[in-house]
Amino acid sequence: MKAFKKFYLSLLLLVAGFANAQQQDTEFTKGWLLNLKLTNGAVSNFKSAAPDLYIGGLSLNPQLTVVPGVLRLGANLGGAYANKK
Repeated sequence: MKAFKKFYLSLLLLVAGFANAQQQDTEFTKGWLLNLKLTNGAVSNFKSAAPDLYIGGLSLNPQLTVVPGVLRLGANLGGAYANKK
């Protein structure tokens, strides 16, 4: 049990050190940014015998800084795919 506590404490300190070492910049920097998100999952209807519905999606979010540190302008583009098994 003592070895587990030492391992847990050292792991906690290691993770906290890495989290603290990263720069925490919440300002909008000058330039543009492109976020890409991939999603997947299933939707089940528990009240019927219908098969599960698979859902997958892909979305892009390009953004451009208009006023550095204050305002960023962007658009959302996305698509989804649904298919029964």
